[in-house]
Amino acid sequence: MADPAASQYAKTAELIREAVAADSQGRYAEALGQYNNALKSIAELQRECTGGQRAALDAKYCEYVVRASQLLRQLAENPAHHGDLDKASAALQEARCQHGSGNIGAALSLYASGIGRYQAILRLERAAAAPSSTSAGRHWSRELHKFATICLKEAERAKSSSAAPEDPEPAGQAVSPLLTVSDHGLRSRVQHKLSELSLGTASAPASGDQL
Repeated sequence: MADPAASQYAKTAELIREAVAADSQGRYAEALGQYNNALKSIAELQRECTGGQRAALDAKYCEYVVRASQLLRQLAENPAHHGDLDKASAALQEARCQHGSGNIGAALSLYASGIGRYQAILRLERAAAAPSSTSAGRHWSRELHKFATICLKEAERAKSSSAAPEDPEPAGQAVSPLLTVSDHGLRSRVQHKLSELSLGTASAPASGDQL
């Protein structure tokens, strides 16, 4: 019987090869889609791996999530989105740094800020959608939605990694050192914001590409 982990590794490696090949050949729209697919596959492997394998996967994830965000900005047809795309990318990069340092509350706030900017762009794209919209524009919107959902899952992993309770403890019980009292309210607000995207209310992707 085939080893499921080995099969997943092979699938992920192939997705990465396809993404890098498309990127190096200037097929940027295709590369963006393949990077998104590779990121989802890497995230699945991350849950199963520890030690050196996990560190290698983390490094690859960080490398390709940055490249995907760069391609999103490069391929955006509406220059008005560039500022929000830049700010979203910066917020998410800082969120990863804060998470790596164990600052879960700060990381979640930054994740919410970055993903919130993607939500705002998707709402604008949905409002402006028309039969005359270009296929490239529709593809970009779908890939932005995919990328934002990948970032959402990343934020949820950061949230769960703190192993902190979701609700405030009753009076007299200690609060986890990773979670201040103000963090409880923050987590609630963040989860509400992120759930909008996960439920598709920010913008549903076209052509049945629901996540």
